[in-house]
Amino acid sequence: MSRHIKSLDDSELDHDLAGEFDALDIDTDAMSSIVASHFNTSCTFLGILPGGFHAHPIKYRLGDGKRIVARIVTHPREGVKTEAEVAAMDCMRARTTIPVPKVHLFCSTIQNPVRAEWIIMDFVEGIPWEDCYEQLSYEQQRTAGVDLARVMSETFSLTATHCGSLLDDCSLRPDQRAARYNIGGAFRVPHSTAWSIGTSGTFAIGPANDSTFINEDDPVHAALCGPFPSERAYLEAVAYRGRPRDDPSNGGAREVFKRVMDVYDAVRPLYRALDSADAPTFHFAHNDLFTTNILLDTATGHITGIIDWDRSGFVPGWQAGYPGINHFGDDCSRFTVAECLDGPDALDEPAEAQEVRESFRDALRSRDPTLWDNHWDGVELRAILWNLGIPEPERVRLWVEKYKEYHWDPILRGPFPANLATSTDPS
Repeated sequence: MSRHIKSLDDSELDHDLAGEFDALDIDTDAMSSIVASHFNTSCTFLGILPGGFHAHPIKYRLGDGKRIVARIVTHPREGVKTEAEVAAMDCMRARTTIPVPKVHLFCSTIQNPVRAEWIIMDFVEGIPWEDCYEQLSYEQQRTAGVDLARVMSETFSLTATHCGSLLDDCSLRPDQRAARYNIGGAFRVPHSTAWSIGTSGTFAIGPANDSTFINEDDPVHAALCGPFPSERAYLEAVAYRGRPRDDPSNGGAREVFKRVMDVYDAVRPLYRALDSADAPTFHFAHNDLFTTNILLDTATGHITGIIDWDRSGFVPGWQAGYPGINHFGDDCSRFTVAECLDGPDALDEPAEAQEVRESFRDALRSRDPTLWDNHWDGVELRAILWNLGIPEPERVRLWVEKYKEYHWDPILRGPFPANLATSTDPS
């Protein structure tokens, strides 16, 4: 090991995390060596940052005092998820004002000394939204909401002809792209891509990294996850986990999800004011804008960083219009989105919090009326998508019953399309 490196030992690692690294045969000393070599300076381990199931970030301090994060991907989709995360971060830094960490070096294959995929990027100052938002003043919360609207509008402005992850923004110059770790030979993304050429530029679109597809309990092979040429194809893949509807492995779920798709087919024409399902335009979105991935300056309320872009990609506009976090993602207050709700769950919040919510909505309206329409009017389509992604058919069946009870007006909409009580499995 290089004399410039302070290595990680078991006393410095969380015990469970150290065990996971060992179980996955990940060489953290090799990671430290790569960081030190790339920056040609000393490298000191500072700790493990909060992570998740799919990756664990390690924080280092370089010899000049600069802090760096090495994000070790513990559950990869080789050649897809890390590629997409880096491509998204490069694209956002080049095209938007969103505060995104600069990626210095990455490797999207486990065939390297670390024996895991990884990304080396700048450390971003800030406190996770979930750890500080409630302690902010209402004015600071309003600032955070307005910043969030700006982030959403800037991502939403990028469009493509296919639904899936961004594997390459062909408009970027070499100096706008992260360096790839040299493992010898040219790297080839091992899955099909679609080329989107339009007003936003030329993009290589790869398989979607939707949370349904990368679920830790039942991951779906990337080859079954797009890219999708239509909104309906995407929803069917979510429902049947990329398999054909009549695949025997779908079992009893096939008829339940078929009925939900029947509902989708019936209601989608009601939303032609949104992006058309016949000639779809997909919008870029972070797709994981939850409170752990948004960093705030607690002195001002401004967003200082958006991290963890591994689930980002081009999705239907009504999906991209959802902010993700509970403080502004109020779908449950306006619609029955889950089987556990007896109708919309009215908000119970003080007047000041309502004013903060309204300032977020006003910011969306003023920045992009189309984004606002997708945010506000897309709630029913998001409820359908949400329930297509639930792996328990009985929960979905219960949701359909409540959806019919609370939201289906036969005078305005005609007969309800999904009769689960009398449906039979065609097998």
